[in-house]
Formats: sequence, C-alpha cells, structure tokens
Amino acid sequence: MQSILKQSRHLYKTGFKIEHTGIFINNEFIKNRDGNRIEVKSPFNQQLLCEIEEAEAFHVDMVIENIKKQNTLEKFRMMDFKERG
Repeated sequence: MQSILKQSRHLYKTGFKIEHTGIFINNEFIKNRDGNRIEVKSPFNQQLLCEIEEAEAFHVDMVIENIKKQNTLEKFRMMDFKERG
C-alpha cells in the first residue's frame, strides 16, 4: 500500500494524461453499451483521476470467446500436419 501511495503522490505532483479509458478486448478499447462508468480516485488525496468504462457480463463473454478461439488456433497450430486433414 505504501508504494501505491508513493506512486500516487508522484503522479499528482508531476501530472499525467490518461488517454484510454475503454475496456481493452481483442487489442482494442471499446465503450460500454449503456455508457456506465466507474470513477477512479487517487488513494493519496481522493482526487478524481478519471472515469473508466464499466465492464458487464457481455464484455466477459467476449473475452471468453476470444480465449476459446485462441486455444483452438493454438491446438491446431501444434497439431501434426497429417492430423490437420
């Protein structure tokens, strides 16, 4: 916790710009369909740092589908060429 507070103090003093606040799925930032957002506050002084998109069950399903596709591709890639058909 101490290191988080130290980092937060540093960011507060030096300033920073948050560029991406979307949900990162499949190498892209996407927005929430309903526009729901979550406030992110500094643990140092409770100052609002930004608002990020709130993930929903729909987004979790998207991630799971992408993982399943990756695993299928990985298994196919590791197969002997004779077994691929």
